[in-house]
Amino acid sequence: MGHKKFKFEVEKPRERYLRHKNRSLLTSQSDSMSCRNSITNLNPPEDSIVDFQIENFKSSDSIVSESVTIDCKNLVDASVQTDMTVKNINQIETEFIYKNKLNYDLRANLVKLHVGTIEWFDTDSKVTFYTGLPNLKILCCLFNFLKPLITENENSVLSYFEEFSLTLMRLRLNLSIRDLAYRFETSKSTSSKVFLRWIDIMYFRMKHLIKWPARNELIETMPLCFRKYFETKVAVIIDCFEIFINKPSNLCARAATWSQYKHHNTVKFLIGVSPQGVITFVSKAWGGRVSDKYLTDHCSILKNILFRCRNNPENCLCSSTR
Repeated sequence: MGHKKFKFEVEKPRERYLRHKNRSLLTSQSDSMSCRNSITNLNPPEDSIVDFQIENFKSSDSIVSESVTIDCKNLVDASVQTDMTVKNINQIETEFIYKNKLNYDLRANLVKLHVGTIEWFDTDSKVTFYTGLPNLKILCCLFNFLKPLITENENSVLSYFEEFSLTLMRLRLNLSIRDLAYRFETSKSTSSKVFLRWIDIMYFRMKHLIKWPARNELIETMPLCFRKYFETKVAVIIDCFEIFINKPSNLCARAATWSQYKHHNTVKFLIGVSPQGVITFVSKAWGGRVSDKYLTDHCSILKNILFRCRNNPENCLCSSTR
């Protein structure tokens, strides 16, 4: 066929090296030309000549120095469109300050809109309505008093103060768990767990605040309405209240907690309040089936009255009849 008569010439390594070297030389010369074209006016004196020394890499082994001369007569002034006046700068600074303040105000308002935060309780009347406490200072003091017993929960979506507010709002207004879940943007299970956890903490830290007052303290601060009808004999005002519970699965417990008065399964407590309006006694929980008379006879409130009556046998208690 004749194909063996033609031989393809293979590029030799030296020729490939020289071709690569020439390409590098052309690239360096192009960079030198762009450098000369990029020289701008440096505001030299008029009618002067400026010399520039440019070093160019001729090869990997030698450096060639070239001299470029520019006549300043041929140079002209140029302006940039990005130049700004002092007035423009002041206007931008004023706008920046305004938007920064607006951003801060919006963030502050956003915090106030979140229920249960310290910022949300912005007035004493709101604190009293939702928690029953007189002002924000007392609310914060009570929170700091309870805070050491709180166990950390990394999965909680509410802060400690928000959890505390949720508990007080339920105690004060008897809000349902679903209502609290909507207000605080949590689930029902989370709201229920928060309430139960804080109730235990509040009981452990605040149970000693319920104490029976001394007789002389009651007499000195006895309200006039009681003095008019009972003089200074009233020691305590008692009443029983019931709390609804779920129906127990145990039949004996179901029977013991059934209330004929409420027609529901309940637990019953006896509470004692002084004439000044201070809670001085809370009994343990009893089944809703027990009568008020039986509960009064078998809780320890009569022991307190009898103990106080040793030196003043005229002490008496007031109660509602049913």
